[in-house]
Amino acid sequence: MVGDGALKEDLLLQTKQLGVANRVVLAGKRSHHEIPLWMNAADLFCLPSIREGRPNVILEALACGTPVVASNVGSIPEMIHAANGRIAEAADPKSLARQIVHCLECAWDRKAIRNSITKFTWEDSAKLYMQAYLRAMGGGKVIDYK
Repeated sequence: MVGDGALKEDLLLQTKQLGVANRVVLAGKRSHHEIPLWMNAADLFCLPSIREGRPNVILEALACGTPVVASNVGSIPEMIHAANGRIAEAADPKSLARQIVHCLECAWDRKAIRNSITKFTWEDSAKLYMQAYLRAMGGGKVIDYK
């Protein structure tokens, strides 16, 4: 696990209580340039959010070929499918745990995971945001910038 926070000591204690401390790495906070290395080394990326838009961090994990388990909020269900991860119910720890276990038991094709996001370019993202803004402003005409 990469990151830091108030629950780090609780998580460390829990890994010991569950007998998995030798299989879990709590790496703590890492610099931005190290994150791709950690994502490439990970067996799984998990984002159990209760609110999201279209999180770039999921695209970054998938670009590294790392399968993702994430909540069914925002645009996440548009990014995650059977070939690159699993969707869990938001704010449902049992659903999250089931999807994590499922993903850890799968043999993933990391190249296929990387290829699963080729349609998510910066240009496509900008168009989707523009369309959402135009709809929010009253349904103005969608502009194609090509």
